[in-house]
Amino acid sequence: MKTLYRQFTISVILIILISTLVSFFLANCYYYLVTEELNDEKNVAIAQEITNYIESNEQLELKQYLSAVGAIGYQIFVTSESGYSQFFGSDFVEKELSETHKQLVYDGNVYHGMKDFPSWIFMRGMFANELENTVGLPFQYKGERYGLFLRPNIDLLVTEVHIIFAGMIVSMAVVSLLAMFLIAKRLIRPITDLTEATKQISEGKYDHLLKVNRKDEIGQLADSFNEMTRKLRENDQSRKEFISNVSHDFQSPLLNIQGYAELLNAQTPTEEERMNYSSIIQTEAKRLSILTKQLLLLTSLDQATQRQELAGHCLGQLVYQCNKI
Repeated sequence: MKTLYRQFTISVILIILISTLVSFFLANCYYYLVTEELNDEKNVAIAQEITNYIESNEQLELKQYLSAVGAIGYQIFVTSESGYSQFFGSDFVEKELSETHKQLVYDGNVYHGMKDFPSWIFMRGMFANELENTVGLPFQYKGERYGLFLRPNIDLLVTEVHIIFAGMIVSMAVVSLLAMFLIAKRLIRPITDLTEATKQISEGKYDHLLKVNRKDEIGQLADSFNEMTRKLRENDQSRKEFISNVSHDFQSPLLNIQGYAELLNAQTPTEEERMNYSSIIQTEAKRLSILTKQLLLLTSLDQATQRQELAGHCLGQLVYQCNKI
């Protein structure tokens, strides 16, 4: 049986999963539509500063300078038309770069590998540690054309602050999930009690009242149920008393009829006694008839769906009519 608590739990988990996927999809779209290009422009500007500095300092020791730049958080690949190539900073996982891209940079163009990186899922362009996922700018050093390809060190993209925020988000998700489970259990407990109380009433036990101290809709439902239980208990008590009284009222005339009928059969009564016995039997029979009509009237009143209109009657006239019947 699918309980309400189980359905609520599954619904919460599905909502969290769906909202996570939707949020990730929106963040992924935002990255490729906005952040990716901004990230490319920012790294192009950094590479431009580096190449300008190299070209403006003829006595610069290229390897030493690029090693220092790589040490502060960049991955760099430098190549020249003469075949020179060297990496600085952290290593790339994928070190393949086509000659077309290199020649593009040698010719004085800017290589936008970050912006044009072929990936549309999971923001892979931000984290792919590949040489193609870089920006490339040309520069001249000692009369030779070079190409500088650069990207931020992937290891430095995840800092202590990111780890703290990630831990905080995970903790919030776990705490929120546990809190929702506890709240769901608290909300559903009165419904479980209500189900048990309903079973008790179906068995004719009207002493099972709900103990719910709440002011919300569930509290109102519990109050209404308790009021219904009290009324059912009163009706049941009234019904039992009514049956007892009716049984007593029917028993008396029936016993009289039975007794006088036996007298008529047990002996040969005189004409006067026979008339007297017959009169008593007839009177008790009329009394039973009146009781039966009263029961039918009470039944019709009890089953009436519309409120009865009150009307005035003369009590003496009603008594006279009843005796006449």
